[in-house]
Amino acid sequence: MATTDMEGVTLGFAKYLDWNFTLTAVAILLFREAVYVTLGEELLFRGLIGGILFRRFGFHTGNLLQTAIFVLPHLLILVLVPGLWPMIVVWAAAGWLMGWLYFRTGSIVPGWIAHTLGNVLATLQMVLIFF
Repeated sequence: MATTDMEGVTLGFAKYLDWNFTLTAVAILLFREAVYVTLGEELLFRGLIGGILFRRFGFHTGNLLQTAIFVLPHLLILVLVPGLWPMIVVWAAAGWLMGWLYFRTGSIVPGWIAHTLGNVLATLQMVLIFF
């Protein structure tokens, strides 16, 4: 189902609009975000890129660099919904925090959990705001 906002932009989260927001639906959303989105991002941005940058440049510079690299692909969301440009600050803060969690724990799991919960809450919020 293709759903559009007021400006005619097809929204990526439109797939959730036909759902009744029951506990089961939210659990499915949580699973999909955890497995199909955030696990891969955490493996790539914190596990691989962050790990290399932390070893090479130390925490401060390495975390700033991995944060910038994390934000870049998220900027594509602005093509779909240009009004979300303030989210750049949120993405940067989240990238920095998840990098810090990885550095402190040596594991992607805490960042993966935080990233999943953030994406689920953002998706639910977007559905409520736009629809």
